[in-house]
Amino acid sequence: MLYTKKKSLCEEIRTDVPGAFEEFVDLIQSSLLWYCLSRIKDYSEAENIAQEALTRLYENRKKIKKNCSGLLFRIAINLMNDYQTKKNRLKLVPHVREDDDDDTGESIIDYVDQINDTPETLFTEKQRSDAVNHIISTLKPECKDLINLVHFEGHSYKETGQILGIKESFVKKRLYRCIQKFRETFNKISGGKHEL
Repeated sequence: MLYTKKKSLCEEIRTDVPGAFEEFVDLIQSSLLWYCLSRIKDYSEAENIAQEALTRLYENRKKIKKNCSGLLFRIAINLMNDYQTKKNRLKLVPHVREDDDDDTGESIIDYVDQINDTPETLFTEKQRSDAVNHIISTLKPECKDLINLVHFEGHSYKETGQILGIKESFVKKRLYRCIQKFRETFNKISGGKHEL
């Protein structure tokens, strides 16, 4: 229902229906800000980037073809990449989404949770969160974007494909490879004792 609402608002934004852009901003703003914050780690900068992305979307509203939320996130990704290139910072993910029902196997969090269910667990909750953040920070930007959009933001493969400008099948394949890379790195850090 939310996806349908955003889609209808996109058409209204393109045709300058009064109040449509404000309604769209109300629907997407917190999600966009969280996404920016997950990559930037500086609330003020994340807020500036989210605001700039919304401004650029509004300025280019006549050029919107179908998916304005996809375009908005693409603009934000480009702005964050520019910012991070200038600052040369590490990019970490602040928290972990617990629910995941994709078809690439277990989610990253399910995988880590499964490992830590034993009494002789190697990681405390904080250490585990730090390890996940560290591993994700070492992945390629493409993998970080896919993991953030699908596992943390909750976007579907189709929405993720639209945001990143790639086919849905590529999203699935690339995300699978990214999760495999995550698992390999996690196994190295934990001493290789936690193979599936």
